[in-house]
Amino acid sequence: MLIAIDYDGTYNKDPQVFSKIIDLLKSAGHDVICVTMRYKLDIDLAMKTSIGKKCQIITTGRKAKKLFVEKIGIHPDIWIDNDPCFLFKNAMSTSLYPGFGDVLSNSALQTED
Repeated sequence: MLIAIDYDGTYNKDPQVFSKIIDLLKSAGHDVICVTMRYKLDIDLAMKTSIGKKCQIITTGRKAKKLFVEKIGIHPDIWIDNDPCFLFKNAMSTSLYPGFGDVLSNSALQTED
């Protein structure tokens, strides 16, 4: 099973608990990704050194999360998100560096066309 976890307002509300949840899910054989509406350039050190060490981070560039990841061939079975309306709804840009959504892995940055 593939589980997608939101960062802002979800993981960062209790990183210790969500880190344990990610570890438990992975030990049970599940895959976990973080899907955030942030832009790639908005990924900060706190994010990289917390959830970024646990799983792949996908940034959607303020695009609807579910629609964005499906477009790049990723289909989570379960979503953990404090504001699920943004699975289907775009958000207004708040980035200083607006750009396109990207996929950030633990080891390398991969841009999807």
